[in-house]
Amino acid sequence: NPGKVALASNVIVSTADDNTNGWVANSFNLTTSAETHAILDINGYFSPAAESGGLGFNPMTPCRLVDTRDVSYAPASQPIGGPAISANSSRSFNLGASTRCGTLPSDLQAYALTVTVLPSGPLGFINVYPTGISNPATSTLNDIEGQILAGGGIFKAGTNREISIYASDTTHVIIDITGYFSTNGNTYHAIVPCRL
Repeated sequence: NPGKVALASNVIVSTADDNTNGWVANSFNLTTSAETHAILDINGYFSPAAESGGLGFNPMTPCRLVDTRDVSYAPASQPIGGPAISANSSRSFNLGASTRCGTLPSDLQAYALTVTVLPSGPLGFINVYPTGISNPATSTLNDIEGQILAGGGIFKAGTNREISIYASDTTHVIIDITGYFSTNGNTYHAIVPCRL
């Protein structure tokens, strides 16, 4: 990051599974090329298939669910449209009701999404979180330079399988789905985003 701008990214990391070789169980290393501060937020974890309570990943062909640049709300078979998300506000998106990318199952509990921001100027951050809870103090994307920027992640679904997006500054968003988590598939445990 030569411009020294705060950036956010979503990653899935593997942790040490025991105390061998000097590692602490369930830990990982964060290595940087220069001195920096780091903020870590967690929004879920994978566990062995035998552990109960997990969700299964179901991959999909990437498909557009939301494009707020479209000025009107479209029928369920089209991407969810505008308006943009206003500064210092949240907007909910009923992704589960959309039929644009096929019928999503009623037991869906989390989404694998790529979220793109298209701000009209500097954008401090956006936060994607489950609809129906208070906005947690986390960030999904930071975009101080106001560029078109995309990031992928796994996001817990909220009330009625909806997600909410908070924006510190006005921005359009595009949301593409790449899969979802339900009671079938590879095991994943969805949790509300939390700053570590």
